[in-house]
Amino acid sequence: MKTRKQSVQIKKIHGYTVVLAPCPIDTIAVRTVVHTGFIHETMTTSGIHHLLEHVSVDGWKPCKLNCIQYWNKRGCVMNATTGNTEVNYFVKGLPDMTEDIIRYISTIVTTPRLSEEVMHREKKAVISELSMIMNGPKYALTNAFNQSFYVPEGLQHMDDAKLQLKNIEALTMPMLKEAHQRMYTPETVMFVVYGNFSVPVITKLMTSYLPMSNSVPPYPFDCFSYQKEMLYVHKDSPTVTVLVGFPMKTLWNERGLYEHVLRTLLFDELRTKHSLVYGITVTIHQDHCSSSLVIDFECLPEVFIKTLHVLFHRLMECTRTLIDKEILIGQQQKMIYLYHTKYDYDIYYSTYAYHKRSMYTKPQLIRKIQESTVQSFRSFMKEAIVFSQCTLAYQGKKNFHLDWKMFK
Repeated sequence: MKTRKQSVQIKKIHGYTVVLAPCPIDTIAVRTVVHTGFIHETMTTSGIHHLLEHVSVDGWKPCKLNCIQYWNKRGCVMNATTGNTEVNYFVKGLPDMTEDIIRYISTIVTTPRLSEEVMHREKKAVISELSMIMNGPKYALTNAFNQSFYVPEGLQHMDDAKLQLKNIEALTMPMLKEAHQRMYTPETVMFVVYGNFSVPVITKLMTSYLPMSNSVPPYPFDCFSYQKEMLYVHKDSPTVTVLVGFPMKTLWNERGLYEHVLRTLLFDELRTKHSLVYGITVTIHQDHCSSSLVIDFECLPEVFIKTLHVLFHRLMECTRTLIDKEILIGQQQKMIYLYHTKYDYDIYYSTYAYHKRSMYTKPQLIRKIQESTVQSFRSFMKEAIVFSQCTLAYQGKKNFHLDWKMFK
């Protein structure tokens, strides 16, 4: 008997984009991505979409204002997050819960029952969350970086917990409802269904539960400042903490692979060869803003300048010469391992919201990752490493009075 071939289908249902990715596994995941978040906020509304996300989660009548408990009793995993340019809601569980999950996700995003009681309760939760953020070791550094790296006011203040704590008391239910009506529309909302399901059944359910609606697409933003900056933030700390950011205009399919490759190269250079750092983080952010590369590390003050010289030299090397092919192959194998074990496919499919391209099944993703070359990695590095657009922010006891001329 032949095995039915799996494929990813992208449909329009009542104006909403729905990505359907059936897979022969024993679970189901339903996710919705809303193109909004901090990007559509101002200094006076900073934090409103975060609070709206908290209140919307409990906006389904059968939950009786406590949807976390509702899904816990049914053995499902649910959560929601607010980011730079997206708000995410998801529920994951066993296939027998599929219809309830579809009803829940469809309702809280399109026609939620927003409750004053829940709003007042969730304000306390958000205040607690923001207070923890303010106590984070990189709080001041991250805010300084954001205000230089980004142009939209909402993105400049997306990690400004102090401002959001000030704003949250003034946020009202009419303000939440207006934000929902304005930003949660078929043009901004996308659904992803991944796992064990029938495409015709899910299509019928989504057609039944999604309302008909007319909407206007949100206006685009130019997110990045593209400015060459070096910023100092004072902190009484024995180490220097550094953020280095490069904006890009291309959305790269190989983001995960290139993160692993670059992190491996920089760790080898800064830790193994020169003993300058303990660890280093490399993140390629991709969203409605396009892409950005952010490098994050700590070092001792006495080796700070040397660490920057070595880092910048290695980054420039990657734009000019091809890397060791064995490093690329090793990281391809690591990505294939992740695809087979703990890769979040529903998150991968949700990227279609901002990056319209072919969506692949697991076997197709594995084939694609094996096609990557050292030449394509060099092309990525050539676009990313443009120091005339680089923002560098560092914090520590000492102001080193950095100038880009020091690193020519």
